[in-house]
Amino acid sequence: MGKLKDGKFLLIVAFAMFTCLYLITSGNYYEYQVREKTNLTEESIKQFEKDVSEGKNVDINDYLENTNKDLNNKLSNLNKDISNKISSAFGSSIKYIFESIGKAISD
Repeated sequence: MGKLKDGKFLLIVAFAMFTCLYLITSGNYYEYQVREKTNLTEESIKQFEKDVSEGKNVDINDYLENTNKDLNNKLSNLNKDISNKISSAFGSSIKYIFESIGKAISD
């Protein structure tokens, strides 16, 4: 009976995910986001061309939108440290296991 409940739960979750994805695509949300980026790019190109025609000193960085987000904070740094420690411990464990297997085979 537990497997049946799990199956129903997974079916409901899959249906909810499908519904969300369907609404996003049918609502043209993705296309809207792409169109907005395109509009910003066209505006930047027009401004660049205007500045060039006016003889201004131009720098490409003045016309590019900065999309890099600074994600460094205490929580992300803590997660990175924990991940590095787990990776190091896992690597050491794997190395120890294979060295032990190698010694057992060679003896």
